[in-house]
Amino acid sequence: MIQVLHFLLVVMCFAAGSCERPGTKERDAAAKSARASDPNDEGDAAVAIADPPPRPMLGASLDSRALMERLQKAEVKRMKLVGTNSIVFRASTDQEIDVSYRPRANPRPWGYKAEIAAYQISRLLEMDNVPPGVVRSMSRGVLRGHLDPRFEDDWPSIVQALHWTDGDSVRGAMLYWVPAMESLDLERSEWKRRWSVWLSQDGSVPPAESQLAADISTMIAFDYLIGNWDRFSGGNTHVEPRSRRLFIRDHDLSFATPLPERLHRRILDMLLLVERFSRRFVENLASFDRAHLEHVLASEPTHAQDPLLSESQIQDLMERHATLLSYVASLIDAHGEDKVLAFP
Repeated sequence: MIQVLHFLLVVMCFAAGSCERPGTKERDAAAKSARASDPNDEGDAAVAIADPPPRPMLGASLDSRALMERLQKAEVKRMKLVGTNSIVFRASTDQEIDVSYRPRANPRPWGYKAEIAAYQISRLLEMDNVPPGVVRSMSRGVLRGHLDPRFEDDWPSIVQALHWTDGDSVRGAMLYWVPAMESLDLERSEWKRRWSVWLSQDGSVPPAESQLAADISTMIAFDYLIGNWDRFSGGNTHVEPRSRRLFIRDHDLSFATPLPERLHRRILDMLLLVERFSRRFVENLASFDRAHLEHVLASEPTHAQDPLLSESQIQDLMERHATLLSYVASLIDAHGEDKVLAFP
């Protein structure tokens, strides 16, 4: 009970914006002073942090590195609108993959950055079910020239919604388009009753559903980490048809700062339904810090000139990171490591 109360105090503290890990300011100031006094020091870039290795991607025949390389050089062919509440295109390419393209556009011009930041963070956590993505600019002529004729009447509204650079190009997120998905409405009451039992300490997981249960657990924890409050609003959960593995995608509403209390409460309530986690996910979560986060964000080539996340977004994320680890620790104290880290 004491451990659970400690967790709730941590949550309240972070929600109020008054928490800070002990010694953070002192350590940062000391490190900054040491670097300033050392003429041979190259700053944070001198710290050797290994780049996450490529991983197989769920639903793809290529690994994450190969997909990223294709996304970086892909030239689009025909594009069609597929977004419902925002402008998103699906496009065929010359790289034998289809892509989605989410340009910087109203009503949420930051959404494209959130998609790329979420993917980069998933690399730190060794997740294989978050589709890779890169930032790509696209000219007005390319968009107009490759737009499917069926969407000709939509062009004026597209032009008005997009945030153009110098009036001629737009920046956006180009993401791997998963070729085969089936909708799984995990937000529906009958599904929620099933998976909430699977993930509770009082319930049991049918052997045939063990992988799906693990994926749901990881998805909810990941959503808490990145502040994604939109997962269970409908139509955002899909599985790979053969394996029934869960794809974790659509993160354009993540990283809001400050995250309104009612939305933080929404993702926290979902997290509190989860009492079983993937051991690998938790170990990877515990092993990364701000330096690792900044390193992986910087692997996006545009990040130096146009950061994927702001300073306040990074601070908020690291606070949720600490809260998430505190919650898992409180569960382990109460139930034991093997029962809480129940999935590989």
